[in-house]
Order: sequence, then structure tokens, then C-alpha cells
Amino acid sequence: MGGIFGGSQTISTSETPLAGMAIQSSSFGKPLALVYGRARVTVNMIGYYDFKAIPHTTSNSSSGGKGGGGVTSTSTTYTYQASMLFGLCEGPINSVNAFWVDKEYTANANIFNKFLGSTIQTAWSYMASNHPTEALAYRRVAYVSAANYDLGSSAGLGNHSFDITGLLPYAAGSIDGANPREIILDLLTNAEHGAGFPLSAIGDWAQFSSYCIANNIFLSPVFDAQTESRAMIDDLMRITNAGIYFSEGVLKITPFSDAAATANSITY
Repeated sequence: MGGIFGGSQTISTSETPLAGMAIQSSSFGKPLALVYGRARVTVNMIGYYDFKAIPHTTSNSSSGGKGGGGVTSTSTTYTYQASMLFGLCEGPINSVNAFWVDKEYTANANIFNKFLGSTIQTAWSYMASNHPTEALAYRRVAYVSAANYDLGSSAGLGNHSFDITGLLPYAAGSIDGANPREIILDLLTNAEHGAGFPLSAIGDWAQFSSYCIANNIFLSPVFDAQTESRAMIDDLMRITNAGIYFSEGVLKITPFSDAAATANSITY
């Protein structure tokens, strides 16, 4: 009635803000991936904190007709933010290079704080300040974090994956893949994630190493499921066209190729 007699009228509409976010993946007990060379890995969410709805109000006014008055309409929508930690793989890795959200690629990952999984890694400062009882260092775990990360208007996180340079790149930045010899040696003998194979029982793998380097055979496998070491190594042997066997009390590897090759300052 106010509009008929020359008054003004306000009409307000507002979305109902969401109470939480839709996450991509957060799995308890999921194996920590081993990543050699440079590869794309999907994340496992470690946690998210401080979800907030941010209101955005717009208004439009229209003048009245002959009777005077007018109508002002306001509309409130929301966008959302949260602070979060994404687990990547076992560390220490070399670098976090780029990332995807669904199919959208971003070449620079510097919007994230990068924790490469060192043995002296400290907790994220945001967690230490805002959630000190949950501020963990996650040593030997490579992860990224972001404070007040923009979730858009749907509070949906999207599928995040990261381009990382993991363990044992041959020459990071120029040849990011790993020498297969180094991958197999690490799988067998590494004190943290290896199969417990004694280093003293490893034979002379120099010929195999030269064969791989001279033929530009550099690999970037991602081991993200529980698998027997034997199966992993069998796959690597098939890929590199070589054989692994015991002889004279040690483990040896022999390439099946007898063709000469030269590359990366190495001749086979």
C-alpha cells in the first residue's frame, strides 16, 4: 500500500547459506603414494578448517509512477572460503610445479604453501596460530595448504591434482624422469619404504644404468596402492626390456638390447 500513496517499498531476497563444503577425497588408511620423477598426482585431503560464508548484497531501485514512491530490491548471495591441507605423497620431494582443478590448469602453484616432506618439516603457521592442538608437522609427507581458499558460490572443492617432481629425478628441470636403476635400488633398499633388501646383495648395475641413460629411458611411476615389490620390479623390467636375476650371490640386471646408443654424455 505504501507505493500507492507515495511511499517507498523494499523487497529483500536472500539465499540460505550452506553449512559446509563438498570435499573431493579424504580417506583414512589410504597408502601414501611413492612418486618417482615428475608426475601428476591426485590429492587426499588431510583436513579443512574455518569454513565461512561471505554475503554479497546488491540492490536495485526503481522510481514510482504518477502516484510517487518507488521500489528497492535487495538480493543477498554467498561465496565460501575454507582453509585446507591436501596430502600429495611421501617426501621429501623436489618441487610442486603446477595444479589442476577439474580440467582447468594453472601453471604456477604458488597460491599454495608447499611442504615437501622433509624430516625437519614444521607445522603450517596458520594451524599453529589458529588450531594449535591440531598443528602437526607431517614429516616425510609432502602436502600443500591454503588459508581462506576460495570455494566459489557452490562450496564445492573440485577435483584437485598436482604436477610434482618427486623422488630421484635424473636432472631436475631438464630430465625430470628417474633412472630405472635408481628406482629399483630405492624400492629394494630404502630404509623408510624399501623391501628391506640388503645393499650388500646388490650386484654391479652400471651396465643397466648406462643402457637406460644412453637410450633416454627415464621413468616417472606413481605407486599409490599396496603392491608387492616383486610386481613393481617386474613391471619396470618389462618397460626397460631387461632381466633381473640372482647370480654369484648377488642380484644382477642385464639389458636385453645389444644395440649401441649414446645420449646424455653416456655410451652403451
